[in-house]
Amino acid sequence: MHLGQQLRKYIEKNYSTKSDFARAIDCSPQLLHSYMRRENIKYSTITRIARKMGMEAADLMALLSACE
Repeated sequence: MHLGQQLRKYIEKNYSTKSDFARAIDCSPQLLHSYMRRENIKYSTITRIARKMGMEAADLMALLSACE
């Protein structure tokens, strides 16, 4: 399972809608959808998402890898 799929599983498990998560990380639903389709997401993007969620990038990566 690639990183985008892990992100989608995390969102589906922890948020009522993908739009809610997009608002939480201050991005458009379209941009979030593009992240979920990617096999690889830039580290800078992971860092930005993690900061918006109030955590470190390594913590977010651990959460996503647990979603496999």
